[in-house]
Amino acid sequence: MLAVRILAIGPGAAGYLSAAFGAGALVGGAAAVLLVGRRLAVPLVAAALMGAAALAALALVSTVLVAVILLVIVGATRSVQSVAAQTLLQRSTPLDVIVCAFALIESIRDLGLIFGAVVVPLLIGLAGVKAAFVGMACFAPIAVLAAGRRIRRIDQEASIPVVEMGVLRNMEIFSALPGASLETLAREAHYENVCPGTAIVSEGDVGDSYYAITHGSVLVTQDEREIRRLDSGEGFGEIALLYAVTRTATVAATSRTTLLSIGRDAFLTAMRAHPSVSAAAETIARERLEEAG
Repeated sequence: MLAVRILAIGPGAAGYLSAAFGAGALVGGAAAVLLVGRRLAVPLVAAALMGAAALAALALVSTVLVAVILLVIVGATRSVQSVAAQTLLQRSTPLDVIVCAFALIESIRDLGLIFGAVVVPLLIGLAGVKAAFVGMACFAPIAVLAAGRRIRRIDQEASIPVVEMGVLRNMEIFSALPGASLETLAREAHYENVCPGTAIVSEGDVGDSYYAITHGSVLVTQDEREIRRLDSGEGFGEIALLYAVTRTATVAATSRTTLLSIGRDAFLTAMRAHPSVSAAAETIARERLEEAG
């Protein structure tokens, strides 16, 4: 409709206009990286309103250049809005039900597509193409008015584990983890304090956690033979989780030690987030198995 009825540049131009929207989505996706570790209510609302304003402005355009610029803005704000909303969802939803939450979101998105496919032709038939652009743009301000206060409250209550993210990012095993996945992993982790001489894991036990050392040091032994010592910034426990075997060694604190404990489900979810992360974990696990003999 924009290509044919408003700009009068022919139906073939619709593909180029769609490409402009796609280019904007790429720009917005790249910019959304800046949202990691930040509060999201304001960027989410701002993206929704800015995108709605650009969509409504398409009803008034008279040149292709302006239309392309507005479509880039619509695409960019849509990506920012999507990333902000999904990240906020991850921050406020327990890991054991997050898959169900995302499945619900996908269903709602599909319903939104159906709604748009029905409403847009009706608006065009009743009031014209320009009214359709303005009418669809009105839904974003309505949504902000209806849910803005609740979104702000959820954003304020959601935890942002900045310190924990920094600790995990500096570890070799998690260094390639995408920002959103790293934030989810950090949020699922919890601190444990261990006194000197205390065994954190014992050889032959069932492995249920991965441990990142934030302070202190530990001694790794196998059959009472010293294998290695680990210090702050290093971790252990990946072998039992990756290969579903019992603990292959005993790890005991040699000083007062603080650990970030990450449960099996959260750890394995992070490992599946990106091939390079899984590859790094496999490499570390193989090296340690070879070292232990």
